Amino acid sequence: MTEQIKTEHMGYEIRYADNMDEWTVSDFSYSNVSLKKVKDHISRKQAALRKAGKFDCLMERNGVLSDVAVVEYIAPIMQRRMYTQDVDKTKEPADHYVWAMTPKHHSTKKVTRRQKRLSEFILDTPENRSIGADIEGVEANIAALKKRITFLRGTLKPVELEHLEKLIAASDQRVEEGDA
Repeated sequence: MTEQIKTEHMGYEIRYADNMDEWTVSDFSYSNVSLKKVKDHISRKQAALRKAGKFDCLMERNGVLSDVAVVEYIAPIMQRRMYTQDVDKTKEPADHYVWAMTPKHHSTKKVTRRQKRLSEFILDTPENRSIGADIEGVEANIAALKKRITFLRGTLKPVELEHLEKLIAASDQRVEEGDA
């Protein structure tokens, strides 16, 4: 009996059928003579599943809400026990890692794929968008107030040497024995 050749791609087992001279994926009954084509087929199916399951939401950065999409779940972030750093499997996960399509820094049009914590995202609801607009307005007010403070600080009159004429004159004089 000959040993069957098998490999794995993205969690799917691929077997070589010697009698048919082709590679097959039993999970969704696909076969091809080229292993590369079988792997490409699996990758396309996985990409289509991820695309169908993407979740549109919002992310706040510097007081501005941006549209983002969570495209893949990675894993839970388990709480660690204090002092030992061992994972505490009795508790719920502290958070979860996901892959998300987020705006590049200093850009609203370009996006990049980043690993993020699920807790960084906000549901895309009219209420949250309204709160986000309020936050943007408050951030703009804060920026204007900071500019005003900087301007006002610049108008403060500093102490100059001419204001200290009496002190300078006093330091130049020597104290005589009878004056003290």
